[in-house]
Amino acid sequence: MGKRTWLLSAVVLTQACMFEPDMAPIEMHAYRCSQAGQDTCQVPGDEIVPGSLPPLNEAFMVIAKYKGAASRWSLIYPSKNVPGLLDSMVVEVAKSDSAAVWINLLGAKDGMYIERVSTAKSVPDSMVWEFGWRRSPPAQMRLGSPIAVGLVQ
Repeated sequence: MGKRTWLLSAVVLTQACMFEPDMAPIEMHAYRCSQAGQDTCQVPGDEIVPGSLPPLNEAFMVIAKYKGAASRWSLIYPSKNVPGLLDSMVVEVAKSDSAAVWINLLGAKDGMYIERVSTAKSVPDSMVWEFGWRRSPPAQMRLGSPIAVGLVQ
């Protein structure tokens, strides 16, 4: 084996060892609550079909299965105060391998909502919902915080 071939092999092996071999994808699913009309949600009901929108004025649940001891959940949503800007809410969850949060959009202002989950040992994943002027009937926006989120116990 020539000196160049040996050197190239050593470089490739060194770089391969720098990447985490057990990175796993995050699997996310959204569910309606088992009881409709709730402000919070502790028990999942029917799955929200991918590509459809979650409820506007009641809680729903997002469950993520991942590899790792903790996860970071980021909800990005239209700013309540500055049109055209986005706000975000971040929740750190110290649960291994899976976690669930409930979300209540409290009226869902028109725009794009992104739920993103990431961990140190998983490839991040996101769910995206876009609410627009075509929805019907128009949602009533509640006063106060634009969104409520909580950890499912």
